[in-house]
Amino acid sequence: MITREKNLVSIIITSFNREKYIKDCLESILAQTYREIEIILVDDCSTDNTLQIFNEFKRAAVEKRPEMKDRIISISLPRNVGYAGPLTLGMFLSKGEFIAIQDSDDLSHPERIEKQVSYLNANPQYELVGTLFSSFFNYKNGKFFGIRRPVSWIKFDEKIYKVYQSGGHCICHGTTLFRGSVFDRLGGFTRKLGKEADFEFLQKCINNGVKANNLPEVLYYYRRHPEQMSKQKDN
Repeated sequence: MITREKNLVSIIITSFNREKYIKDCLESILAQTYREIEIILVDDCSTDNTLQIFNEFKRAAVEKRPEMKDRIISISLPRNVGYAGPLTLGMFLSKGEFIAIQDSDDLSHPERIEKQVSYLNANPQYELVGTLFSSFFNYKNGKFFGIRRPVSWIKFDEKIYKVYQSGGHCICHGTTLFRGSVFDRLGGFTRKLGKEADFEFLQKCINNGVKANNLPEVLYYYRRHPEQMSKQKDN
């Protein structure tokens, strides 16, 4: 039986050549109002400066918050293996009562983790919670550019089960926070599915009785750019 650290949130970030965006992503996580976090970066054999930027971030973060010394972790894979494998590895390394997903080119609202943890603590029958999100084109000096309205395909309450039972999708994977026991019980992602692994993981959760919901607030920001995963054959 795995013993998980109560109240700790393990935030899993995977990266591949994200030197343009990783710093913004990491700073949005360190700025969370919820302080009991660990950051686990699994780098998928980047060939740019992603890891150097991460290491600089870690040094600066630990200077400000010494308690984060052993809670900011990076693993660099020896070869590029794609999307699902690094995510599952990050979950295996997690120690928290909760696991949160964060894409390395996106940003989280400062209150994202606090509000999601509060929801699960107040609603013990639920095991997974996502949020609304908005997309943006650029982010500079704390300001979003080209931001759009929240998407309309996110669903709530019982509608979520109907959507996944019919083969649809209504939870944004990057916004999710779930109990670590979900991963311990059901395992991680199916590597052979590539970019569809996030849908498969959420569908597996729902079909195996994981009660899920979405918060009706924009707590996550999805960056639109030419290198994003949805526009690539790999990663």
